[in-house]
Amino acid sequence: VNGGTLNLNNALGFAITNDITVNGGTAAFTSGTGSLGFSGAIQNFSTNTFTSAGAMTFLGTLQNYGVSTFNSTGPLILPAAIHNDGTLNFNATNSPVLSPLIDGVGNVTLQGATVFRVSSNDQLGTGTCTIGNAQTSTSRLELTGGITVVNPIAIFPRAFYGVVPATALNVSPDIVNVSGTNTLSPPASITLGGGGDLLTLQADSGKLIYTAGVTAAATARRLALRGAATGEFQGNIDYTGANSLYLFKLDSGTWTLSGANTPGQPTTISNGVLVINGTMDTNLITVAGGALAGIGILSGPVVVNSGATLAPGTGIGTLTISNSLTLASGSFTSVELNKTAGTSDQVIGMSSVTYGGTLAVTNLAGVLAAGDSFKLFDAAAYSGAFTGVIPATPGPGALRWDRSQLTVNGTLGVVTVAQPVITGVTYDGAHFTINGTNGTTGQTFYVLSSTNAATALTNWVRVATNVFAGNTFSSPIPVTAEPKRFYLISIP
Repeated sequence: VNGGTLNLNNALGFAITNDITVNGGTAAFTSGTGSLGFSGAIQNFSTNTFTSAGAMTFLGTLQNYGVSTFNSTGPLILPAAIHNDGTLNFNATNSPVLSPLIDGVGNVTLQGATVFRVSSNDQLGTGTCTIGNAQTSTSRLELTGGITVVNPIAIFPRAFYGVVPATALNVSPDIVNVSGTNTLSPPASITLGGGGDLLTLQADSGKLIYTAGVTAAATARRLALRGAATGEFQGNIDYTGANSLYLFKLDSGTWTLSGANTPGQPTTISNGVLVINGTMDTNLITVAGGALAGIGILSGPVVVNSGATLAPGTGIGTLTISNSLTLASGSFTSVELNKTAGTSDQVIGMSSVTYGGTLAVTNLAGVLAAGDSFKLFDAAAYSGAFTGVIPATPGPGALRWDRSQLTVNGTLGVVTVAQPVITGVTYDGAHFTINGTNGTTGQTFYVLSSTNAATALTNWVRVATNVFAGNTFSSPIPVTAEPKRFYLISIP
């Protein structure tokens, strides 16, 4: 074909055994539900389109210097190697994973539902790989085999079908790590412009390392970090002009951010772990589920909802929040201590911290003793209280956690608590009041009862729960007529 238009159509299908060369003009080969087969060499210097609803098979060599488009709703079987100095458009909706070795300086576009799996460093040639051609595209680039891909990457953003804040998205990912540790290292950031508004990076297995950034070139773009495995985002998340980007961490895996991030919109963690070791701008970070960890510097307020976790550090480390921290009722704050080294995780720089939920403490080395203290939080203002500490005591015997300084200077201490002593009882005809001493202010205590003093302590019944208001204490217990009943004071 040297010019004009050549259309070869058959409602069923056909096969061409001759070589095909398109020097100019347009060539289109179209079949219906039958197969479309080519066994000769194909060279395209202009525009060449292959369309089939059935199987489409290429057995000869493919060389593209113009624009070659493959539209297939049936299986698409390509040569093992393709030379491309132009543009290859793959639009396959019912095909096995495509994985030809492409050499040359041309570009590759993954349209429709095309899945292209890369297992060698230079499998895409050296041109730009564009993922998607419409908001509803489900095409994706898959990485496997421990490779490094350095091609420029372009995205047609997909429509965001989730809700804000998102707990799940029913949108196919753009880039997926299938197995192994693979690095995607384009020379420039991926730009999210018009079209849809969503880019999804997903690590299903192994580890995906992405070294570049993501830039919002339109308002309210969205970046979702997904998968059950591990991802590392080394570049910057940012925007141009008056544009902005929402960040979502979804699924059970762990993603780490290490760049200077200025998304311009809130960040939501719904599942898994988001480790921030870089910086974040002044927008809100909501931990709706999963966990926030890291040693980064966060300039915006942080809210940890019920069921979610704040875990400062990566190992022993310091997380800086240059704003407020709110730990909601039902949340978890997980910190590590090292008695031997005298170190601990810390959250510092806060304008205010509001405690709530459970404080979970792990001692990595050494044996905690009375007098130990660890400054866990540093803020200009402290309020609220943890409902409990895990473990309930720092050690055996009379060792107890001292939480009294948490709202003073953010310090958790270890103290020895004297055993409460019952000093006397009174009876007014309806209540039996137990009086005693050696109470520790703020310490919870229980009144246990049994009709048999020899009953195992685990079988005594809790009849009252109180908190010591000071050294002395009293606890009135309603009583009924019975031959005998025994009482004791227990502290957790």
